[in-house]
Amino acid sequence: MPTKDVPMRRALAVLPVALLAFALVPSRLASETIAFDPPLTFPTGHVPEPIAVEDFDGDGRLDVAIACTAADGASADGSVTVILGDGEGGFSKKGDFSVGETRPEGIAAARIDGDAFPDLVTSNYGGDSVSVLLGNGDGSFGAPIITDVPGGPRFVVAHDFTGDGIVDLATANYGGDSVSVLAGGGSGTFTVLSTIPVGNGPEVIALASLDADPNVDLVTADADGDSITPLRGDGAGGFAAGTPHPVGPDPRFVLAADLNVDGLDELIVANNDARTVTIEQNVGGLSFTTVKTLSFSSSSITLRDPVYLDLADMNGDGRRDILVTWARSDAFSVFPQGAGAFDFDEVFTVQTGRTPVGIAAGDLDGDGDVDAVVTNAVDDTADIHLSYGRDPGVILDNGAPGTTAIGPWTPSATPFAFGSSSLFSKNGTRYVWEPAVPAPGAYEVLLWWTVTPWRSSGVPVEVRHGGGSSSVIVDQTRGIGRWNSLGAYELGHAARVTVIAPQDDQSVSADAVRLRALDGLPPGPPRGRLTVAAKPRPATTRIDSDSVLAFHGSVALADGDEAQDFVAVVFSPVGPGEESLKIVHCRLYIDSNENGAFDGADRQLGEPLAFATDARAVTFDGFAERLEGGSTADVFVVADLAPAAVPNEPPAQEPPSAPGEDVPPPAGEEPPPLGSIVVAGGALSSLLLGSRKGRRRLALLPLLLVLAVPLAIGPLSGCKHGGGHRKSGGTPQVGDLQLELSAIVASGADTGTPSVAQGLPAVGYTF
Repeated sequence: MPTKDVPMRRALAVLPVALLAFALVPSRLASETIAFDPPLTFPTGHVPEPIAVEDFDGDGRLDVAIACTAADGASADGSVTVILGDGEGGFSKKGDFSVGETRPEGIAAARIDGDAFPDLVTSNYGGDSVSVLLGNGDGSFGAPIITDVPGGPRFVVAHDFTGDGIVDLATANYGGDSVSVLAGGGSGTFTVLSTIPVGNGPEVIALASLDADPNVDLVTADADGDSITPLRGDGAGGFAAGTPHPVGPDPRFVLAADLNVDGLDELIVANNDARTVTIEQNVGGLSFTTVKTLSFSSSSITLRDPVYLDLADMNGDGRRDILVTWARSDAFSVFPQGAGAFDFDEVFTVQTGRTPVGIAAGDLDGDGDVDAVVTNAVDDTADIHLSYGRDPGVILDNGAPGTTAIGPWTPSATPFAFGSSSLFSKNGTRYVWEPAVPAPGAYEVLLWWTVTPWRSSGVPVEVRHGGGSSSVIVDQTRGIGRWNSLGAYELGHAARVTVIAPQDDQSVSADAVRLRALDGLPPGPPRGRLTVAAKPRPATTRIDSDSVLAFHGSVALADGDEAQDFVAVVFSPVGPGEESLKIVHCRLYIDSNENGAFDGADRQLGEPLAFATDARAVTFDGFAERLEGGSTADVFVVADLAPAAVPNEPPAQEPPSAPGEDVPPPAGEEPPPLGSIVVAGGALSSLLLGSRKGRRRLALLPLLLVLAVPLAIGPLSGCKHGGGHRKSGGTPQVGDLQLELSAIVASGADTGTPSVAQGLPAVGYTF
């Protein structure tokens, strides 16, 4: 495990909880041929870290296996999560398979028992062992076969080191400051052949070709020794360690690759404490010299704590690019290789969930573009980032024909803009995009903006479409360098997207708009559409001194469809009453006895997933309540009320004075890490499960509607956290507060595909 202490790592990731995870796409500094769709997010075992990519079910398509360390103490043993791909962009979780030991911090795929099915091996730091899981050929694995390896093995590689045609293993033993070589028995059993001292605290071991002979060599990243140790192989299972080569502080990962094509592998090292990735050129004789240092920092962003590395051609130019996860920044980056051997001067950054650790690349959807998988150790999830370089859709950048600035908009120097630039403004200005629609039909509408700590957190965006107009509130203090989906809409020959700067004296970014056709959507209105209607206002809304019945409505599903789970519902307080109180908790109930009134017999359908005070919206998740096609369910929302804590609460940080916005930190202070600005991934994105690419694209969109808050929400200035105040004493003043249902999503019973593909009109009543 390239991070020493998972509880510490979790403590470092004390970030706001997001509702969704999004993919970031090319920054101004990166090749624009690198691009990702929003990620598909899957639940894993506890504390997922290293990744193996292989065809585990024999269908000719790549799958994913993830070692989950359980280092948070949530379970006794570690496990391996297996996610199968259909080769067309659809994925399904096969299951979690026990390794029988604690903290499996390394994983490798190999044909260990000689049959046609790939097997898995994990190195178990907490169990002083390795576990072999023999593959069954369908993506499942048998019970673990365990071999003791003293010294706390943290990483494992598989190769025939002895030349007998049987797969052997080598482990990096963090606690033993050593490397162990294990001879394979051909059936899943191994024998420790030798143990070789290396530098202090080896975290990772990598296969390499370090000299001119044909034998495979090894190299370790020695985290406690601030070094890498080369080991020359003799082709018969023996290895001789060379002199440790000093690198940056706390190296957590090492890769070997012949970057200058001279027959000798260079070493790429993630130096965690230095916040750098270095390239160590092989100068012969197991000696190295640092020739390149990769990092990123600006006046407001610093990428921190590099952990895992991979190499892959992410932009199709025939050169291998460097991929790296940044644990404290909740991001991974791609450094594309330029014309020179050590030319990695651009950077492309992608948002992830909390504390990304593992990363692996491969063409997971069979379209010829290389995709990436990232594990989020704190969220217990894995994100699959599918490249979309061959199908970008329609993109309209700022300043291009078809855009209009209403009011003063100034070029921004903020990094990670789409294309060559972005714009910013504030206080009532508007920016309009009118992209040409290739043909009438259903499209996802996405928006790109740049981020600084001084952006507005409540930016209204209006989308004009065939059905009228929909409004979404977006938070531009988060989401560095990413496309954000505004939902799916039926469009005619033209669309109109307008960003509106609220009167809050915070800056707003205008960058680019993208339309993506939904190739899997049938003609006409999307099937499975939910109908939501408000019921008449009940005679009594007050339940007790601090609670009200805030909403009573019906939810109906179109005939011929069914939904297994309600997965997201968003309610928003609007109107004058929002200034007199704040909602501190909401509960969602179903009318269990079907009497049309809220009472003690009604069943609560789960706890809220999150309460977003900036957008004044609450999201519920995971109700597990089946809704049959053609049926209707009555639901109630009960809101717990409290007076606003601080009237007209000022923003946490004053925005910079116009016209500049890229204000450097005060003397002696560093720019904040990326993770302090962006929001980590959330649970709802785990529902993005499709069986075909068209269905997958459709599935991505409705979940993003959970943040759709109507423009009727009113002025944002001075109303943060509910805003306003109340009279002293007594219960909160409800006034004319209205609670509107803004969006609802349900997952299909068979596929997990959400049943909603378009925004809902806001419904609700005043109490």
